[in-house]
Amino acid sequence: MRELFRLRIAAKRQMTAPQRLMDALSLSEGDELQIEVSDGQIVAVHPCKAVPMSLLSSDLLAEIRKQEHRLAQGKGLSVEQAISELKELEEKPQSKPAAAVRMHRNAAGKRRKMEFETGINS
Repeated sequence: MRELFRLRIAAKRQMTAPQRLMDALSLSEGDELQIEVSDGQIVAVHPCKAVPMSLLSSDLLAEIRKQEHRLAQGKGLSVEQAISELKELEEKPQSKPAAAVRMHRNAAGKRRKMEFETGINS
C-alpha cells in the first residue's frame, strides 16, 4: 500500500517524521534515513538501523576492516570486481534478507558507529 508523507523543514533544518512513517520503515530513535538524489529529485529512501559492532561476527568485522584498509589506500573495486561480487552474492542462497553494513567515521577518522541497512525502499 502506497502512502504519502509530508515533512516540514523547521528551524536548524530539522524534520519530524510522523509515527506512521517510522512504523512503516521499522525505524526508531537513533536510526537514520539515507536519501538518494538524482537530478534534483529523490529517487530512493533507505532506512538504516544502527547495529552494535558486538553483534557482528568476527569474520564480518575482519572483512569490513580489510575493505576499509583498501579504501584508505585508494584501492576500490574495479567495475568488473564489483559485478563479479554481486553475482556471487546473488547466487548464494540466503536465509536472511540481503543487507548492507556501513561504517561511519567522525571528523578525526575514528569509527563512530556501524549501520545495518534494512533494504526497504520507498
